[in-house]
Amino acid sequence: MTINENQKINILLSLLNERYKASHQMRDRSLKFAMWVIGFVIIAIPWLLFNREILTSCVKLSFTAIILIIGFFSYWFLIAINIGFNRNWDLQIKIEKALGCYEKSVYIESEQLFPKEYKHEYSKKKKINWTYHFVTIYAWIGIAIALIIFFIWFNPN
Repeated sequence: MTINENQKINILLSLLNERYKASHQMRDRSLKFAMWVIGFVIIAIPWLLFNREILTSCVKLSFTAIILIIGFFSYWFLIAINIGFNRNWDLQIKIEKALGCYEKSVYIESEQLFPKEYKHEYSKKKKINWTYHFVTIYAWIGIAIALIIFFIWFNPN
C-alpha cells in the first residue's frame, strides 16, 4: 500500500488529536478518582471526630487495615493511569516530531513551533515519571490517608 504525503499528514494529525484527547481523559479520570477517595475521607473524619463511642484497639486496627488497603489500591490504579499517560506522551512526541513541530522554520519563520523542552520522552528513563499532575494527586491521597489514620488512633473523644 502506498500512502501519499497529504494522507500521511492527515493520518498523523488524526492520531495526534486522539492522543491529546486520551491525555486529557487520563488526567481527568485520575483527578475524579482522587476526588472520590478524598470525599470518602472528608465524610469519614467528622464521623470519627463526633462519634461518642471509644473505638477498641481491634476496631482501630481493622479501620487502619481497610484504609491502608484502599490507599494501596488507589495508588496502584493511579500508577497504571500514570504509566499509560507517559506512554501516550511518548507517542505524542513521535507524532509531533514527524510533523516537524520541533524544527525551525517549518511553521514559523526562524522559530520552532514547540520548545525543545516539550520533546522530553518518558520511556527513555525506564521508570515511572512523576508528572506534576500525578505527584499532586498522590500527595493529596497520601495526606488524606494519613489524616484518617491519625483520627482513628488519636480521636479527641
